[in-house]
Amino acid sequence: MTRSSDRVAAIDVGSNTVLCLVLERADDGSLRRVVDRATITGLGRGSFGRGQLDDEAIARTIAAVRAHADEARALGARVVRGVGTSALRDASDRERFVSLAAAVLDRFEVISGDEEARLTFEGAAAGLALGAGEHAVLDIGGGSTEIAIGERHARWRTSLQLGSVRLYERWLASDPPTPSQIAALIDAIERALDARGVEALPPIVALAGTATTVACVARGIPWPEIERVHGLVLRPDEIEAVAADLAGRTSDARRTDPTIEPARADVLVAGAILFARVVRRMREGAVTISDGGLRWALADALLG
Repeated sequence: MTRSSDRVAAIDVGSNTVLCLVLERADDGSLRRVVDRATITGLGRGSFGRGQLDDEAIARTIAAVRAHADEARALGARVVRGVGTSALRDASDRERFVSLAAAVLDRFEVISGDEEARLTFEGAAAGLALGAGEHAVLDIGGGSTEIAIGERHARWRTSLQLGSVRLYERWLASDPPTPSQIAALIDAIERALDARGVEALPPIVALAGTATTVACVARGIPWPEIERVHGLVLRPDEIEAVAADLAGRTSDARRTDPTIEPARADVLVAGAILFARVVRRMREGAVTISDGGLRWALADALLG
């Protein structure tokens, strides 16, 4: 029987969403998810252009971190570790947030894009039997996108300044976006991918909110049941079709779609277009959706 003292928690403070995983190791050595929570707080909204965090966004995000940490400890987590990613990497006033988070958690740090890509690769395939051969792990976040390629460990990885919030705020001013805005967005994405040599990708494992929401839309899964997309396989043409469909709708139409979490409705178009453009660079195969990610790697390391 697994003891609660075998439990730990990892909190991923992203540019749009706070994720919290409470994990335990069973007596047979396997990992078991106790709870896995997500709260959209929009920490990075409005910050990418000016380089400073919004006071209300900090307050919302710290409140979410505290609530997740309280739940994790109530469930018996012996340690709660957190990391911050793109929005905090970019913010000149990040220490305001870091000091508040460090007072709530046992440990909190802002990690580099390279470290985020490494951890994402290690945690992405949690619970998935991917088989032999290399895969590309794709994590589209609110402020950055990480791509890592490898089999058991990442042999190549990169972090790009492309994310659903960052791209939405920079390129998609209209509702719905105009064809010229979409064309400019695609051009910016393509140039960034070319600059990092992202091409001829092996089969992709895609995770995080953009990918899981696109999967929900593609298969008609209500967003409160988003855990059902773990392990689902999407064809590239399905992803392209969803991106085009979303771009043609108003934010209100997306917000009332039962397959889309309302708080993600505005930035989803930019994320879906980015998703489709990266998938175009896959040399063959399909895309596997995973609800794993860096929080799994963090929690696994804490368990030792």
